[in-house]
Amino acid sequence: MRLERWQRRDPTLEQAWFEGDALDLSMGVLSSEGAATLARLAQGSSRSGPRALPRLKVLDVRENFLLPKDVKALVEAFPGVEVRADSQKMPLEDGERYVSVAE
Repeated sequence: MRLERWQRRDPTLEQAWFEGDALDLSMGVLSSEGAATLARLAQGSSRSGPRALPRLKVLDVRENFLLPKDVKALVEAFPGVEVRADSQKMPLEDGERYVSVAE
């Protein structure tokens, strides 16, 4: 069976995917619930399995809908990881949330 070029596995891309050191969730709609889930997965448990993202060095959650307590929870859940969260948005009056960037 002949694989097309786009179907072939690229070990460089595969390595970057599995050994990546940055997770960019910026300019999205991440809320308190999402931050709590990330923090829970980062700590690992018998229910969620081993600690998620053990090689992570940078977590970018700028321009989301996080409260200061959410950012604090992420910083505590990811020790030694640079958590970028300096700019956050507020939901609109109707409670709707929109991404910062769209096509």
